[in-house]
Amino acid sequence: MLRNYIKAAYRNLLNNKGFTFINVLGLAIGIASFIIISLFVYHELSYDRYHEKGDRIFRIVENLNTDNEALFQSTSSPPMGPAFAREFPEVTGFVRFLQSRYLVRKDGKTFLERECYLADSSVFDVFSLHLLKGNSKTALTAPHSIVLTESTAKKYFGDTDPVGQMLEMDNENYTVTGVMGNVPENSHFTFDMLISFTTFSSKNKEAGENAWFWNSFHTYLLLAEGSDVKQLKAKVPAFIEKYIGKQAREYKMFYSDLPLQPLTGIYLEAPRSWENGKRGSESNLFILSIIAVFILLIACFNYINLATARASRRVKEVGLRKVLGAERSALVWQFLGESIIVCFIATLLGVLITLLLLPRFNMLTETSLSFTIGHQGIIWIGLLILSVVLGILSGAYPAFVASGFHPLQIFKKTPGVLFSNQWLRKMLVSSQFIISITLIAGTVLVFQQLSLLRTIHLGFDKEKTLILDFSGDGKINDRYESVKSELKDIPGVKAVSTSYTVPGESTTNLGSDVEIKEGVMSQTNINTFVLDYDFIPNYDIKVVAGRTFSRDFPADDTTAFMINEAAAKNFGWKTPETALGRKVDQQGKKGTIVGVVKDFHYRSLHLKIEPLLLHVNKNWFQKFSVKIQSGNIPATVAAIGNKWKTLAPDFPFHYSFLDQDYDRLYKSEDQLGKIVSIFSALAIFIASLGLIGLTSYAVERRFKEIAIRKVLGASAGGVVVLISREFMRLIVVSFIIAIPITYYMINLWLDNFTDRISINPVIFVAAGLSVLLVSWLVISYLSLRAALTNPVESLRTE
Repeated sequence: MLRNYIKAAYRNLLNNKGFTFINVLGLAIGIASFIIISLFVYHELSYDRYHEKGDRIFRIVENLNTDNEALFQSTSSPPMGPAFAREFPEVTGFVRFLQSRYLVRKDGKTFLERECYLADSSVFDVFSLHLLKGNSKTALTAPHSIVLTESTAKKYFGDTDPVGQMLEMDNENYTVTGVMGNVPENSHFTFDMLISFTTFSSKNKEAGENAWFWNSFHTYLLLAEGSDVKQLKAKVPAFIEKYIGKQAREYKMFYSDLPLQPLTGIYLEAPRSWENGKRGSESNLFILSIIAVFILLIACFNYINLATARASRRVKEVGLRKVLGAERSALVWQFLGESIIVCFIATLLGVLITLLLLPRFNMLTETSLSFTIGHQGIIWIGLLILSVVLGILSGAYPAFVASGFHPLQIFKKTPGVLFSNQWLRKMLVSSQFIISITLIAGTVLVFQQLSLLRTIHLGFDKEKTLILDFSGDGKINDRYESVKSELKDIPGVKAVSTSYTVPGESTTNLGSDVEIKEGVMSQTNINTFVLDYDFIPNYDIKVVAGRTFSRDFPADDTTAFMINEAAAKNFGWKTPETALGRKVDQQGKKGTIVGVVKDFHYRSLHLKIEPLLLHVNKNWFQKFSVKIQSGNIPATVAAIGNKWKTLAPDFPFHYSFLDQDYDRLYKSEDQLGKIVSIFSALAIFIASLGLIGLTSYAVERRFKEIAIRKVLGASAGGVVVLISREFMRLIVVSFIIAIPITYYMINLWLDNFTDRISINPVIFVAAGLSVLLVSWLVISYLSLRAALTNPVESLRTE
């Protein structure tokens, strides 16, 4: 019996090659798309979950208030971790990180290491960072001890065991005490080396114990098993008052809260100031998850539609089997079995497509996703369940309906009458159109927002700006003016300026006293930009009141400050001119405001423009901004590199282009745009496959009707209208439903940006018309082909 069912299924699939091909291909592409997006979403959700104690690790972050500003920082002060451990029995360990850069010299070569962290010796107890060589208990206890990652150890020592050997870093000798595995890709921050925190604390003991407002450290707490985080958070206000209250009142700065941020949620949460490492986007994952489900639904709806449509062709087969004694249950199992077989074949083909396309997807997203039984067994189980469930869903309706008819009903009535209830099919087709319109409109809106990010005027000129990093080398800083002069003399260089940071990077945040009203000083923590005299004109930053820093005023490097428009508004000044002459005292540097610059985006467009204080301080400079003329840019860069070797022979030539650095701030959005466009196109392709199948079925079912209409004088155009009319109605209804869905989803995503596009209704109309046009072309082609067929060919079997 089973053999007969399999043979019948095989013959049925073979006799309907076109429908089988459309069914299997559409479903396979949908499953492959779902798998790939699911792997990516799973990877993004897996960040920091490889730590064995990850569910008990929390980061201390700060909500800091001053008289004029509220700051939400990812950092905390050095005494925080030890004080939490002393005060609360729930805290069994802590780790403080301080990111730094080091100039490393080895075998006559110099390297600038950017990914370095000072860390407490407890780091290996709290985090799952396993040493390959060395003792995790003692590796970071002594000052000037370092632990290298495996790749960094190989870079400096090759195949030689580095433990016990020395590295010269910032003109001091450090001892390598351990080698650890490379930090996994799914970590919210990575590093190349860890330096013992005692290297810092031995030199800054007083600051480490009392600097409650030195907010440059990332502090992580390990809680005891079974600890109630809510109860711990409830104790924090009393902790703030006990340890920081007196100093806060003295400084007029207050911690409104010290939230405890779960380690496993940091990567996807909205970034705070001074974040370390890379960040994902929860809203992006939401959109991608929706697209994955949409594509799978389109593929499944296609399959169910076509399966139920074709079932009406087999009612006579059912009648004959019943006459010959077949039981209804046997017929049901036959239909379900055939359906499950087809779904299983489509699933296997979908897996094959996934394996072929995954390397290209990895290149697009810069990830290393894999699809193996060992690592993704749950996905294989899910696919098997999907095959069975989809097979049952698509085969259930025809199986139970067709098998329930009496043989006399079947042979008296036409198949179309037996399956005349088409509400299910209409609902599924409408759903496909809704999804297609939503994806098209959403894709266009995503690309419009990405275009805005690339074209919006940032308030400064970032084009053709080469950034030279010399942080950590005081020799260059001491003679920065002469270096600037030498660089400016290179052909192709227009201008050179110097600063502590450049736009797009985190800015330092410093406590300052500002004269809000005449004779009234107010304490505030304000973002601070340290620059030289040439920075503002070279970046073409507009001055809206007063003047810029100038060498014509010799005291500008000691007594002059500038602010941006946001700061003027924040301090309650009605016009920028009101700010001029106001006194400023920033950590001992006293002076007055001499100018106000127009607001510019000195950070990511994800963040609003906050108050900014600017001043000249040559002791802080770390970067040159070199403006390059259009023309042969590679030759100019090469000339700068050659000159650098003579100007700073002991410092590596490390450069980047500002526009590229700035574009990297929107890397996740750029990836989202590419992924959305690719999978939206696939979704529309799958929907078109289904439309071809359904239209072919509709034409085939009405072939003789079309022939009779042709004999009675109907035109080919009239036949096309007849067949397409029902589909066009469904598209109009789908368009009306798709608009609010798309509007809600895209608004949710746009909330991540301070500068965002306005949603133009024309986008929805264009999306609806595009779906209408594609559908009409498909339907028209198939209908026209039937209409142009000789009626004699269609009627001769009657």
